[in-house]
Amino acid sequence: MTGEPGAGVPGLTREGRRLAVLLAMAMFVLVVDTSVMNISIASVVHDLHTTVGGVQSAIALEALVSAAFILIGSKVGDLIGRKRVCGRAGAYNRRGSPRLSRPAAPD
Repeated sequence: MTGEPGAGVPGLTREGRRLAVLLAMAMFVLVVDTSVMNISIASVVHDLHTTVGGVQSAIALEALVSAAFILIGSKVGDLIGRKRVCGRAGAYNRRGSPRLSRPAAPD
């Protein structure tokens, strides 16, 4: 066995290891996001004047939608290429982020 990581896994290239690390990082972000939301349930319930069940449902739905987008994005990346998918996602993000960050119109 050599000291190189992944050397014992047959067929795992450098690019495959890089992809595995990226996927692990994405899952880490999802887990941290869900954990932080679960920790802050009490203050969210108080601030929004809602129930704990409602907030837990919203957290579960958000995690489910995030996982679905990960699956859809990976399939689209396999079909048309990851560079094109990342480029288009970046373009949508650049256009959409300023719109979402604007304050709401006063009533």
